[in-house]
Amino acid sequence: MAPSLTPAQFRRHWRVVTFAGMLGMTYFMCITGAPLTKYLVDLQATPFDFGVISSLSAVALVFQIISGMWTNRIRRRKVPWIVLCVVQRLIFIGVLIAPTLFGVDRARLVWIIFVMSLNSALMNLSTPIWFSWMTDLVPHESLNIHWAIRQRFISAGTIVAQVVVALVFNHFETHGQVVRGFSVIAIAGIVLGVTDILLFSSVPEPPHEGVPGVRLWASIVEPLQDLEFRPYLFFRAYWNFALFVSAPFFAVYLIKELQLSTMTVQLVFLTSSLGMAMASGVWGMLCDTYGHRPAIRIASLLKPLVPLTYIVVPPIAAVAVPLLALLSFVDGMTNAGMQIATQGVMLKNTPRRNRAMYIATTNFLAMGIAGGLAPFISGALIDPLTSVFSVHVGLYHFTGYHIIFFISLILRAGAFPLTRFLREPDSQPARRVISHFQRSDSLRVVREVGRLRDKDEPRDRMRAALQLGKQQNPMAVYELTRALDDASPRVRSAAADALGRIGDPEAYEALSHALEDSDSVVQFRAARSLGRLNSEQSTMALTEHLPSLDEKAFVEAVRVLVRDGGAEMTAQLQQLAEAEEDDAFRERLRKAIVDIGAKGR
Repeated sequence: MAPSLTPAQFRRHWRVVTFAGMLGMTYFMCITGAPLTKYLVDLQATPFDFGVISSLSAVALVFQIISGMWTNRIRRRKVPWIVLCVVQRLIFIGVLIAPTLFGVDRARLVWIIFVMSLNSALMNLSTPIWFSWMTDLVPHESLNIHWAIRQRFISAGTIVAQVVVALVFNHFETHGQVVRGFSVIAIAGIVLGVTDILLFSSVPEPPHEGVPGVRLWASIVEPLQDLEFRPYLFFRAYWNFALFVSAPFFAVYLIKELQLSTMTVQLVFLTSSLGMAMASGVWGMLCDTYGHRPAIRIASLLKPLVPLTYIVVPPIAAVAVPLLALLSFVDGMTNAGMQIATQGVMLKNTPRRNRAMYIATTNFLAMGIAGGLAPFISGALIDPLTSVFSVHVGLYHFTGYHIIFFISLILRAGAFPLTRFLREPDSQPARRVISHFQRSDSLRVVREVGRLRDKDEPRDRMRAALQLGKQQNPMAVYELTRALDDASPRVRSAAADALGRIGDPEAYEALSHALEDSDSVVQFRAARSLGRLNSEQSTMALTEHLPSLDEKAFVEAVRVLVRDGGAEMTAQLQQLAEAEEDDAFRERLRKAIVDIGAKGR
């Protein structure tokens, strides 16, 4: 978080960033998706054209390399970013005037491909600048959850935008006015997109330390030479290739092969945003608690379901639409996890001085090269494959699309074994995450964690912490350890007690630190909770902090030590008392040992 911002100021600015993101995603919904696909199909675009558009969009990620180097050399990021993004939004008007400028279909499509490529280039020039800015703005200790909250609201806004876009475009489509309908929607989106960018003028920019003098090649190869980061980079490259073999062609397949209306396709994909909105908060909490690696492993395990469903779904609208809508919902939940986890790795596990270049290099190699090559190959193969493989089996008509979907299925399944090589020493096994989440109270834990994090009243946060202690689910450990730094001693005390009830060893360090709290009740609860952990580390922490504890916490710490260590620990404490030069401490310790012994521990 920017050093000059208080938590309240940060939350206010983050709300602006979140609202602007909702407008930005609405802009994106207006110029992409099923309406754009139908617009291009009406202009006689082929699968190869769609592959070229997707590939050039990915290759334009090379501009992130340029941007990353530029970001390293500048001290002010806000103004260049705003200018770039406003121009990028306005350039899309060139796509809308293509039918007026050209009377020949191929000329129109070549122009559209050129304008969309230029649009992508400018977008990629701005991306590392924005991420560098936002990473300096957001507190690192709660980065995942803040991104998750933003993503949840953006996903909710996307649902509304998709419904409106689908209904408006359907009105024009049913009247045979596809070009006009897309133009109306896109112009509205451009207006909202420009507004999105201008809202950032009120968001502060933390000081940025440029790193001039760094050679371009050295900056580019640093992520490749980073032994901790390199496995993640290679995984992302493979992952994007596996996804983009098929992803750009799902909407084309539904519109051209299954003859679904644009509105139906738009509404099917809408459920993906619903899934993202519902799951983002959960994934953010899981990433903060267990690490990014288990989230990536779980998400990669689920992604093969998408091409598999497109292969087996029968070409009957009454059956296909609800099945694909359900699939899209589950896939949205999966995408939320993968997006939050991969963003978390990029923003937390990269060096600040060269973060922009890490982001740029990773995106270029993973999305530009791997993600750009895949749809180009697939787009070039679909029609030739269909000409040699067109098989009717009952209701099914298998074509080149299905071969591409099958290849993507195999490639996606191959991603899961690769996640074993991702390096994140502090992360926990995916099976542990799954076992904790399978508990019957997991959704209630998610709700209470949200209350502990977001409620303004200390009483509400305290109640949430106490409830989490009763539920004893390790999913709450991360947020409870953060609550040990809460401004309210009542919340800190409740959090310390809850961590002891949960009994997760991961809480040891935070509870040890809580022994130094200025509030005696917090110290007491922390001492008691460390006793519940019953570990060698807890014993060491209690012993080391004995001299500084308030009376009540002191007695509790001695009681825990005697109870867990038995006669041997009692003897050690007596020796400590004899060797202690501080008369007051020596008498306190002797008295506590005697009193505990008299009470039978």
